Amino acid sequence: MKARSADEGWSCTLGKWGIIVADGAFCWFYPDGGEAGTFPSRCDAGLRYCGYIDTWSRDYHMYYTNWSMDDVAGQLGWGNIWGFSGSDESEYIHQIMEIFPRGEPEHDSKLPPPNLATRLVARAAEPVKIQERLTPVLVGEPAPGTWVFDFDQNIVGFPLVNLPELPAGTTVKVAPAESLAANGTVDQASLGPGDPGTDLFNTYTTAGRPGGETWHPKFNYFGMQWVQVTGLPRGYKPSRNLITGLRVQADVPAASSFTSSSARLNRIHKMAWHSMASNIMSVFTDCPGREKLSYPADYTQPFGAVARNFQFPAFLRTTAHHLVEGQSIANTSMAGNVALKTPREKARGHIVDAALADWVEDSSQTSGRITGTWGYYLTIKAMARIANLTGHQADANRYADLSHDIRNAFNTAFWNDSSHRYTDAGNNGTSNATQTAQELALDSGLVPEKHRQQVLNALVELTYDYPSRDGVGPHLSGGQIGLGPIVRALSAGGRDDVLWDALQQNDRPSYGYFVAPTVANPNGFTTIGEQWDRSDS
Repeated sequence: MKARSADEGWSCTLGKWGIIVADGAFCWFYPDGGEAGTFPSRCDAGLRYCGYIDTWSRDYHMYYTNWSMDDVAGQLGWGNIWGFSGSDESEYIHQIMEIFPRGEPEHDSKLPPPNLATRLVARAAEPVKIQERLTPVLVGEPAPGTWVFDFDQNIVGFPLVNLPELPAGTTVKVAPAESLAANGTVDQASLGPGDPGTDLFNTYTTAGRPGGETWHPKFNYFGMQWVQVTGLPRGYKPSRNLITGLRVQADVPAASSFTSSSARLNRIHKMAWHSMASNIMSVFTDCPGREKLSYPADYTQPFGAVARNFQFPAFLRTTAHHLVEGQSIANTSMAGNVALKTPREKARGHIVDAALADWVEDSSQTSGRITGTWGYYLTIKAMARIANLTGHQADANRYADLSHDIRNAFNTAFWNDSSHRYTDAGNNGTSNATQTAQELALDSGLVPEKHRQQVLNALVELTYDYPSRDGVGPHLSGGQIGLGPIVRALSAGGRDDVLWDALQQNDRPSYGYFVAPTVANPNGFTTIGEQWDRSDS
């Protein structure tokens, strides 16, 4: 049996079959007789198999085109082709290599069925596809032999490397980034790999083919506006076409388009659109760098905006299945152990304390008891509606009564009669009467009708009085939970003027602060940052 590399993957000869698989993130290797993580230390790695999938015990050698031999991968299984790739990390591909196993053992190509806690079902959601191909607008050389390609737009995807004919064995290193360091090289801190800012890259070793070679990563994707390339032959000056940015996204239909007479508004919308598109992959993701996981809060909180831009009738069927799957209990001893050890805290007096409060709120002052009880109230109201729709009237009445009790408890705990605002201590104090505290109560219907105008007035005052370096308001300080409700609460209260004025601000917290030029982003952000201070993803 012989396995040979091909431009678009790995192929097998002599009638054998080939398969390219990746093991994904959060996985560790246990070689035969070895300790966890012995080789390699982390298996965010793609294993390319040709022939059949076997255990770690089969030995083989790697032969290169010059017929030199390499035992470096001898521990990996028989039929494995050298190369690692990770959904969050790096990929290494040697294109010139061939593998010849030491003999061909008797084997059955049938694989046993997976031992899963859930049954396998067909995927309804649209596949991830290449949506756009971006040519860099600029190529710079911040250091000899270090080339940086700028797409002028932060995207999620991977670089397509279009190499000219190069000597066989030339190893080209490609590193993506959303920002630049002060010296003009890439800064990967926002992508958050294992050692932030240093270790997220792909390498490709050429075969020396006439006419050149083309390659892109197969098992990982990144947030990237810049791509840094090193390893090209000395004296070679690349053109912009050496790198193409491939933007990828689940192929969901568009729901709308937007344009206006305001250049600023158009730019903010484009930034928001790319941020949403960047997290519609096989699942809704937290971010395209360090957390490619589907946390429900990350897509349910902004879903009103997301659904105005993209259609999800098929995608949400798969999402709903994943939510059900995530509640299943695996057939392992650990499941019962977790059930015994996991802390469980009931609502006390109908008040729930949420540890994260209003995540990434600029001030970080809103009480978790306010956000937790607000979420509890909305959940119980939804349960009442579901029970009504499904004909469970007794349950509907029970949940409706509970929602009234939660509403009363919320106002008793947090309403301050003297300031006419919601605070973290109610009548016992006036501290932390944040924008989020007022807007959540307004938007959800927690505010008694007689106090609605007072709370709206307080919210407007808080936006204009919010501290900023330039002293000009209004500023919206809400985080992941609070930002959507403040827009809805102000608009429902007839104060769209406040929202418009907030869009004109340039100091933190504001979208204008995101688009301001910095050393890291010379033309400002082209997607929305996670935090108002421009940090994180």
